[in-house]
Amino acid sequence: MRYLLILLLVLVLIALARSMRRSRSNQTREGSTSRRQAQDMVACEQCGIHLVRDDALPTRAGNYRCPEHPEQ
Repeated sequence: MRYLLILLLVLVLIALARSMRRSRSNQTREGSTSRRQAQDMVACEQCGIHLVRDDALPTRAGNYRCPEHPEQ
């Protein structure tokens, strides 16, 4: 009977440790996604591919993805 109680106690402790570990990993995932900031997207005037405004090449005619596109 004593061994059964010890086994039950060990199983409860293992289950408690697993649930705590899962809740910590969920909190870190939620924290990392909330730190991301939305960025403005623009489309290349030549090919239509969308990219982040900071990565685009702005010209008077619009935004382009690479230096070859405004020349075409």
